[in-house]
Amino acid sequence: MSDDIMPGKGTYTALYTRERDGSWTAQVQGHENEIHAFGRSLHKARTMLREVLELWYDDAATAHIEDRIAISPELLAEIQELSTMSRDAEELLEALGVRRKKAVLTLKRKGFGTRDIADLLGLSQQRISQIARGTR
Repeated sequence: MSDDIMPGKGTYTALYTRERDGSWTAQVQGHENEIHAFGRSLHKARTMLREVLELWYDDAATAHIEDRIAISPELLAEIQELSTMSRDAEELLEALGVRRKKAVLTLKRKGFGTRDIADLLGLSQQRISQIARGTR
């Protein structure tokens, strides 16, 4: 490790700005060094920013980088709403899986056949078999 590398901060705040050509610039805020990176995509700008941080700070490879993306409030609100909906949907799907498995196992214990369980739950016989075996 070079003597020029400074002790890390643990958390960095990065501001990402989309340029007219669709590329992105990234800037780390709140540090004495002006740290900038560039990328043709947001993903590439994030990757490049971490690489540039590694030139300055000893913890950059593992540090948390809090993203602040400069887009209109309307777009940001839409993205946040979609993110919330996605998390809610994942939770519902997980709960649905638990309930389906419970129902399949209960119906099997009560003597129902795979074909009847599939018909009752609106699933394929193959899916009922997978659930009963605990696969997927």
